[in-house]
Amino acid sequence: APAMQVAHRHHVLPMTEPAELRAVVERESPDLIVPEIEQVATDELVRLESDGWTVIPNAEATRITMDRERLRRRAVDEARVTTSRFAVVRSPEEARAAVREIGLPCLFKSMMSSSGHGMTRIDSPEQVDRAYAEASEHGRVPNPRVMVEEFLRFDREVTMLTLRHYDREGRPTTTVLDPIAHARPGTLYHESWQPERFPQAIGSELDRVARRVTDRLGGFGIFGVECFVAG
Repeated sequence: APAMQVAHRHHVLPMTEPAELRAVVERESPDLIVPEIEQVATDELVRLESDGWTVIPNAEATRITMDRERLRRRAVDEARVTTSRFAVVRSPEEARAAVREIGLPCLFKSMMSSSGHGMTRIDSPEQVDRAYAEASEHGRVPNPRVMVEEFLRFDREVTMLTLRHYDREGRPTTTVLDPIAHARPGTLYHESWQPERFPQAIGSELDRVARRVTDRLGGFGIFGVECFVAG
């Protein structure tokens, strides 16, 4: 936590503990609460917001984006955007059934994670038990719920940054910025650039997806919507 070296004050605490999270908020009385870490008691953020504290972008959006199942359901059921096929499982037995339906290769992912923690690609049924254990035990927070996801082959990985703000008439609106493309030789991140140029049809679809996902999350601030482009 390099920022703590220069901050006026800092606290070291397990942010997954609701009581400790609330205690530091009440002690510091911040104007805004901006969650910046995956390991945080999101249900307590919802309660803090209901008590009058301001969470950016909002507490419900934070809770959704820090849980793969909630986020995927919001994207598919409400935003109506195309995603890879997936299943949420709670045991190795359920995982084996999901793999038979989705096919190989496929990915096992933790519910709350980042930077690849708890993620495994499997290429044979014999790898299911180990992949389930890795995803359930080694995410940011241990969780028996695991996502089994279709392995997609794509040409470009793109981030669409969006800004939720008020327009000049005081109405909530979403501004979508130019696409940011990423290069990952092998499995490691290498570089990013903006803007990435696409044919009009692809650019319009990226804009539509980013806008629909962001608008369904609500709140205000900057969002990043990750997309894959094939073809």
